[in-house]
Amino acid sequence: SLTSITIPDSVTEIGGSAFENCSSLTSITIPDSVTSIGIGAFVGCSSLTSITIPDNVTYIGGAVFADCSSLTEIKVSTQNAKYVSVNGVLYNKDKTTIMCYPAGKKDKNYKILDGVTEICTSAFNGCSSLTSVTIPDGVTSIEDWTFCECTSLKNVKIPDNVKSIGKYAFCECTSLKNITLPSKLQSIGNYAFARCTDLIGIIIPDSVKSIGDGAIRDCTKIKSITIPDSASYIGYQALGYYHDFDGYKIDGFIIYCNADTVAAQYAKDNGFLYKPIIRKPENVSGVKLGGRAADALRINWNKNASADGYIVEMYQGNKWVRAAKITNNSTTTFRKAGLKASTVYKFRVKAYKMSGSTAVYSAYSNELAARTNPSVMTGAKLGGRAADAL
Repeated sequence: SLTSITIPDSVTEIGGSAFENCSSLTSITIPDSVTSIGIGAFVGCSSLTSITIPDNVTYIGGAVFADCSSLTEIKVSTQNAKYVSVNGVLYNKDKTTIMCYPAGKKDKNYKILDGVTEICTSAFNGCSSLTSVTIPDGVTSIEDWTFCECTSLKNVKIPDNVKSIGKYAFCECTSLKNITLPSKLQSIGNYAFARCTDLIGIIIPDSVKSIGDGAIRDCTKIKSITIPDSASYIGYQALGYYHDFDGYKIDGFIIYCNADTVAAQYAKDNGFLYKPIIRKPENVSGVKLGGRAADALRINWNKNASADGYIVEMYQGNKWVRAAKITNNSTTTFRKAGLKASTVYKFRVKAYKMSGSTAVYSAYSNELAARTNPSVMTGAKLGGRAADAL
């Protein structure tokens, strides 16, 4: 029932979980004497709308404001030497670490600042309004509970440099439909994608060594998954199970894996059907310009007999985005219209082959750069004539 509190100047430390689940707390004044705020100090303070970090705080633990569903901004004293607020979002002073995104902010999209290399534990926990988050390339690890209960999150691109995804990192992201894991990923933590009930596909890269307990549990729309030979550990009910207590199996669940692997043994031990992995298709070759206009470019490539189709990507807004998915391997051309005249555009193509409900991709082709034609000339007319000239 606590609604407000003023902490006296004699206090130098707010301990871990000090105000955990004080759900009626709407305001709190932290004195300048405080230098440390412990792990989860205000977690679950669902009525707290704003808070200011004073001058002398030099330590803030993880998950400090997790599940503070009414918190719309975190303020930081301008004199604080360790932390800074950027549009209400808490970062460390040099902006290499994002500490906390307030769960009550109503923005649907958020781009983490360039230069960030670390996302703190529970940094986006319970941010139910976010539909899309952009993570910079410098991030190498996604910590525990980072995006847990981001129930509207539909799009998140994990950069290739990320090597580990912590426990419960995307747990209960119930709007997440597809996710591509980074090519250097080595470990997936316990329950990392548990209860992502809308997830229909997940691609485990060849680099993965460890898949934790319940990592992809309660994802009932995933009917099959491909596990690479690199996986040397698969935890308890990591794949193919649902329901918290009884651990029911997903009907007809298939694991694509090679014989004499940890994945094959997991399938045998848990009574799942397993089938050999469908190998990656050959890389796409012969990508070239097939035609151009002032507002369009056409690219062609050679047919790939080992593929089921192709993904065409175009470089836009300083990143590669999907321009087309072609579901027939005999279609080896793509025309992109609506372009600007006299402008260079870049394209690349990769092949895919289906392994159950999971796509297996080739590497990308070489990039093709091509310029559209100049604008069509208009207003051509006779300007003058003579007996020997026009």
